[in-house]
Formats: sequence, C-alpha cells, structure tokens
Amino acid sequence: MCGRYASARRDADIAGALAVQEIVDEETAPSWNVAPQQDICVVLERTPRGAPEDAEPVRQLRRVRWGC
Repeated sequence: MCGRYASARRDADIAGALAVQEIVDEETAPSWNVAPQQDICVVLERTPRGAPEDAEPVRQLRRVRWGC
C-alpha cells in the first residue's frame, strides 16, 4: 500500500451511517494525511468473544494498523 487519504469523520458519524452496534476503541483525531503504518478506523463484523459459535455477529468500529 502506498497511498494516503483523509479521515475527517467522527466515530459517532461513521457508526450512525454504517449501523455500527459497538465502538470498541477510543476515538482518534481527524487527519487530512493518513499514511500507511498509522492507526485507522474500520468497520467489521465479528462474533463477540466467549459467545457460542451460532451467535450473531456484531458490527464494530475498531482501530487497526493500516499497511504492512
């Protein structure tokens, strides 16, 4: 990955627009210059830890490291 992008939305805005059920991590400040190796906000669906295998996944907003 070798690009940059802007991330200006607040977590609450993203959660509302994408029907997120759970915000997992603390909010990070907006950035107009997000680069690889920085923490970014992503939406994913996963079954909660410790839940039975047949449990419904929950849509979450999480922080992950972008890039390799």
